[in-house]
Amino acid sequence: MKFRKHLIVLCLALAGSSLIACSKSTDDGNKTTGEAVKTEKPDQSSSEGTKYSSIYTLPDAKYAFADGMYAVKFVKGSYREKDDEKTIKVKIFDYDRFSEETMKNLKKGDTLVINGKDVKVKECKFNDEYDYYEVNGGMMNDGYDFAKEGSFYRIMQMNNYYLTSEIGEVELPVSDDLLFIDHTDATTDKPIIKENFDEKLEDYIDSKDTQRSSDFELSIVVRARQIVHVVNHYVP
Repeated sequence: MKFRKHLIVLCLALAGSSLIACSKSTDDGNKTTGEAVKTEKPDQSSSEGTKYSSIYTLPDAKYAFADGMYAVKFVKGSYREKDDEKTIKVKIFDYDRFSEETMKNLKKGDTLVINGKDVKVKECKFNDEYDYYEVNGGMMNDGYDFAKEGSFYRIMQMNNYYLTSEIGEVELPVSDDLLFIDHTDATTDKPIIKENFDEKLEDYIDSKDTQRSSDFELSIVVRARQIVHVVNHYVP
């Protein structure tokens, strides 16, 4: 089974030090293997097995004020302009990550916390050809497939899409020189860049273009506690 490489990876990049630990990212949004605030809980062991929680998952939408890139959906009708400050509301999305050590040690009777719910492990098999794990029969049998991404594993769905969850909603200021970066033309590696997009943002977030089929088609880049880029990704 050969999986097509997914082009969109959520990255919470840093320009300097903050609460978020992450790999570096280019400002146009073409980057991989981001890691959000580390919220790993101590594994709970018992006679029934070990319970594993996700690591590096954003705990709250309020952390989106930190420098980084975030997968979002715009909230329609949320554009506001007051005292020369423009703001919008966005819904923040993230996904569960599990360490390589966790996946290697996973066994029958253990529990994975996936999207906030306990999933009992009945079986776990490793596919060394494609470097992924099948838990409880894999996605084709109502289980889960875990794909390697950087130093951790995350759940993949059909077409290698992510299994995401909504973290919450937050209102963010918008830069006066907002850039719109469009990667949706699959025939070229060069994005279309539109300057002064803050002047068109109100119409854009209320348009059908923002109703995404994937939680990772649309992202924002935050710098100095304001949105500086809107990035429209290509999703096959």
